[in-house]
Amino acid sequence: MKPVTGLTQVVGVVGWPTRHSLSPHMHNRAFAALGLDWTYVPFPTPPQRLEQALVGLQALGVRGVNVIIPHKEAVLAYLDQVEPLARLIGAVNTIVIEPACRRGFNTDWSGLGQALQEMGAAPRGRRVCLLGAGGAARAAAALLAQEGAAAVAVVARRRQRAQPLGELMAVLAPGMPVSLVAWEAAEAAVRECELVINATPVGMWPEVDESPLPAGWLGPPQVAYDMVYHPEPTRLVAEARQRGCRAEGGVSMLAHQGAIGQELWTGQRPPVEVMAAAVREAQHPG
Repeated sequence: MKPVTGLTQVVGVVGWPTRHSLSPHMHNRAFAALGLDWTYVPFPTPPQRLEQALVGLQALGVRGVNVIIPHKEAVLAYLDQVEPLARLIGAVNTIVIEPACRRGFNTDWSGLGQALQEMGAAPRGRRVCLLGAGGAARAAAALLAQEGAAAVAVVARRRQRAQPLGELMAVLAPGMPVSLVAWEAAEAAVRECELVINATPVGMWPEVDESPLPAGWLGPPQVAYDMVYHPEPTRLVAEARQRGCRAEGGVSMLAHQGAIGQELWTGQRPPVEVMAAAVREAQHPG
């Protein structure tokens, strides 16, 4: 890795907290692979300081940031430009910072799409069950609408929280069948689908013994994708594989969305496989 100098370009991650983020490992490894004099650092930012932080980063010449919990939605208020789909999703995870402009993007939906394509589970024409109704679920919903899923069942603990996802998909894919399912009716929705996507944080480290649904609800030829990337595998992925399903965790999505973001900053496409390997090494040091 190149030493940091006065010529080094700086990017990073804005969140509260940031200590759990594996993005510095991933991006710095990719910069090294490309021979770029760039570095990626964490910028822990409490919610009440978000606007100040963005102004300060712009003043200091920072080239861009990723945005993580809890700022993905709030940050839209402090951007000069937001790509139309990110505006519809209502969340930004990547910002390009220029001297006179802060531009927001959402790379989560396209990162998920590339991850599903990679595992042979592209959503086009599939019946999909989407677990969750938060920001990650909105990105997934945008992908499912854009890619032409046959039908989507959104399962949320509180059915009313899923209403914005239904409205988003109605805008992006008018006529696509979408059902909002309460948890009490979740089993039937899961059993009837071909692809299950977990967009909840259930099972994320340190709550590694949790799963968003009982293993007995899944079986071949169903495919499961867990957007949670730490640990790997999550309990959902491990149990789905035990039952004979194809299943993957969120490392591939993290790497793909990160690669898209890094290309927005540098103009160069980084090696996704290098980024994924860096995440896995950071998860299992030694």
